[in-house]
Amino acid sequence: MVHEVWVAVLPEEEAVSRIMQRDGVPRADALHRLHSQYPSQRQVEQANVVLSTMWEPEVTQRQVR
Repeated sequence: MVHEVWVAVLPEEEAVSRIMQRDGVPRADALHRLHSQYPSQRQVEQANVVLSTMWEPEVTQRQVR
């Protein structure tokens, strides 16, 4: 049973850039991978906690403690 749903979100362009760098794939493949997931807005609507990986680590640490 799930008690809470946590979601980490970031701007689409940053997500595409990270996928391309991490996996060594072209932009089109990164976009396809990203668009095959639930949109961020839908994830946020269903989440109990929303984090952004664009924040400074100290901000995230304050939220999760």
